[in-house]
Amino acid sequence: MIHAVPCGFLGPWMRKTGYSFQYESCLTGRKIRRVKSFRPRREVKLPKSREGLVLTRLLLTSVIATALFASKPTTVAQQVAATVKHLPGPSGKYAIGRIAYHWVDHSRIEQFSKVPGAKRELMVYVWYPADQSRDSKRSRYLPGIDVIADGENGEDMRDFWGDSWALLRADKVENQTLDAPPVASGSEPFPLLTFSPGLGIPVTAYTTLIQEVVSHGYVVVAIEPTYEAPVVIFPDGREIAALPEATGRHLPAPPGETRDQFIKRMHTFDEPHINRWAADVRFSIDQITLLNGGKTSTAPFAGRLDLQDIAAWGHSFGGRGAARACQLDQRIKACLNADGLGPDGPIFVFEGESLPSQPFMWMEVHHEPPTNAQLAPYGITRKEWDKNHQLQVATDEQQLRACPGGSFHVLLNSGGISHASFTDEPFIAATTEPPSKQASVALGLIGGYTVAFFDRELKHRTGTVLDNKTPDKAGVTVQVAPPSR
Repeated sequence: MIHAVPCGFLGPWMRKTGYSFQYESCLTGRKIRRVKSFRPRREVKLPKSREGLVLTRLLLTSVIATALFASKPTTVAQQVAATVKHLPGPSGKYAIGRIAYHWVDHSRIEQFSKVPGAKRELMVYVWYPADQSRDSKRSRYLPGIDVIADGENGEDMRDFWGDSWALLRADKVENQTLDAPPVASGSEPFPLLTFSPGLGIPVTAYTTLIQEVVSHGYVVVAIEPTYEAPVVIFPDGREIAALPEATGRHLPAPPGETRDQFIKRMHTFDEPHINRWAADVRFSIDQITLLNGGKTSTAPFAGRLDLQDIAAWGHSFGGRGAARACQLDQRIKACLNADGLGPDGPIFVFEGESLPSQPFMWMEVHHEPPTNAQLAPYGITRKEWDKNHQLQVATDEQQLRACPGGSFHVLLNSGGISHASFTDEPFIAATTEPPSKQASVALGLIGGYTVAFFDRELKHRTGTVLDNKTPDKAGVTVQVAPPSR
């Protein structure tokens, strides 16, 4: 398994632990590789230069948090011999179906393809409500796993899962998702959600969270970002591996970079990147709209989508891409960014453009600040760290207060929750009961607030956990900013 390492690209100005997991390793003299796992090794070599540090909550706290999800080493044989891992079950009334689609956007050139004139291609997985059935076949957790296991481009995916790969390869991770069953009986229309994953994370790694949302009556269109997912398998057998240059994160930070210079550099790299992900979201809405209304559509959910109530949702970098889609597309009525952050806040600021007009929710994982002993080797004082941290917090809060449609800031400050907790990785990797339970509880907590936001904004329900006036006993703080318009 390849573990998280400091990324010189980021410089000393970022504060989110999870943000470091989105990008390339930039250590001088080493081959640039995509970060494969959320579980750092117990001994982490950090760069000595200031520009290689992530001062606030970016990297140092990830070292602190290692013990939360680091499990005892296990052999592949032990993993395979283990009993089947059953993902936490959804709490809603609906069963879940999933179907895959291969879509080509003929309006966009794929700039990273080696084929001249190639168009942007996506693999998209649609989860939708279904009826309970013992006759329906369950979907495999990881589509195309046989091709990935035998192919030369599967290294990124195998490394992402680490020791858990043996469980996946042996089909010992069992979900509650059925393979293309009929849509749930009845006439209830289901709001549409798009979902964009974190950078370098396979979209099915969010199965537990997606199942929870779908079980409450939503259709989720989950997008695999080609050239940025670990590997994408198309129906014709092509394997598209991740490319470092697709993210723009393969260059180290210049020495002595100031915060303003860092923000400018981030904007230069991120603007086309975020626009590409937002275009994927908008194209997916176009395609699913055709499947829903076409007279000849064979989609199992045809005719059942509520296209007046659409939300864009994403984790980490995908959350920032979702926010951009909201800025550009008024068909989208709500936006949820799950623990994605940049130096300008949870929403990427495009020059001359306003913040999204839709109701916005930012879920943030709380991280303890680094100790003085951890700061000392890098020549960073507590005063410097506090100043940078306070500046970032003020930036975040100011942006959330300025959202025209109002905002929710859900701070997850319960022990044991990390940036990885939005995915199934900690649960699948757990080899003992305590970390397994911890991961399950975290997924349940995150799922509860996710469903509450969509219920409130798309189904116009009241009395959700977001409407509670008292802090959640599980360790969640909700800050509400009314519409600024």
